[in-house]
Amino acid sequence: MQDGDMGAPQASGEIGFSRPLRVDGLPKDAPHRFSETATAEERAAVARLFDVLEVAKLTIDGSLAPEADGAWLLTATIRATVTQRCVVSLAPVTSRLSETVRRLYVPDFAAEAEDTLFADEESEPLERQIDIGAVAVEGAALALPSYPRAPGAALDPQYGGAGGDEREKPFAALADLKAKLSEN
Repeated sequence: MQDGDMGAPQASGEIGFSRPLRVDGLPKDAPHRFSETATAEERAAVARLFDVLEVAKLTIDGSLAPEADGAWLLTATIRATVTQRCVVSLAPVTSRLSETVRRLYVPDFAAEAEDTLFADEESEPLERQIDIGAVAVEGAALALPSYPRAPGAALDPQYGGAGGDEREKPFAALADLKAKLSEN
C-alpha cells in the first residue's frame, strides 16, 4: 500500500463508514481519484446512525486535487439507497440519493476563517488525513428526505389532511359566528 492510499475499511463507532486518506502521501501535482463503497456492516451502522430501516447502498466517487497554498479540493458524488418509514402510514419508503459535494481543506483554517465575515461552508481545516467515508455519511444525511411519504399516503381529513368539509377548518366556527351576527 502506498502512502496516500486508503487501507481496508475501518470500523467507526460514530459514523459507521470510515475511509481515512493520508494527504501527505499524495502527489502534489495531480488529482487523486477515489471510489469507495460501504460494506454491509458499515451500511447497517449508518442505518442505525440515521435511524432508518435500511441503507442498501452507499458509495462515494471523486477526486482530491492539490490547490494553492497547500489546500486540497475534494469533489465527489455520493450515491445512496435508503429506506425510511413514511411519516403518514409508517410504510417503508425507498429513496435513491445522488449528491455532489465539494470540500476545500485549508492548512491554516483558523486564520482564513478570521479573514472573512462568514466562514465558507465548504471549507474545513486540513489535517493529516481526510476521511472520505465521513464525507459520504454527512452528504447522505443532508440529502435524506425529512418527511418521506409512501405513494398515496394521506392524512385523514379530521387530522388536517386534504379534503373534508369546510367546517373542519380552524376558522370555520368564526365564519359561522360572523354569518349569524350579520343576520341579526
